[in-house]
Amino acid sequence: LAVVFGLITFLFNFVPEVGPFLAAMLPVPVILFDGRLSNPWLVLGIALGGTLVLKFLFGNIVEVILIESQQDMKMHPVIILFLMAFFGWIWGATGMVLSVPLMAAAKGSMYMLPPTYRNPLLMILEGDKKAPARYDAWYQHRHVVQEPMGSQLLRPSDSEIE
Repeated sequence: LAVVFGLITFLFNFVPEVGPFLAAMLPVPVILFDGRLSNPWLVLGIALGGTLVLKFLFGNIVEVILIESQQDMKMHPVIILFLMAFFGWIWGATGMVLSVPLMAAAKGSMYMLPPTYRNPLLMILEGDKKAPARYDAWYQHRHVVQEPMGSQLLRPSDSEIE
């Protein structure tokens, strides 16, 4: 039963704001109505407290560190709020939910644009004039194809070519 609640909690954590609360409330009836427990209220407090502590740690520490380290998806907070308002105006609440993933997908495909178009868009999305240079450095670092080990053994040396 713990595995089932763990999987449901994992899935519910993708629903903003309400999901973790619903996931924490799911085991409440199971704990309270379990006749084998001598003190179900204590077990309920421990279960809810543990869920709350884990959500706090992951939501406020671990996820923040992971998001800050991912520089390729960096966007200015004002742009995110503007995009939420814009997509909310177009598609309502669904647009507000989809605004950030849509722009993240658009930003992830920026490499297909020529620098003439890409650089101003990056400056707008990140709110920084250094964004194009940072993007180019990140792209070169991530996408430079390295030669497999041993490939130099297959090529003739310069002296063999002459």
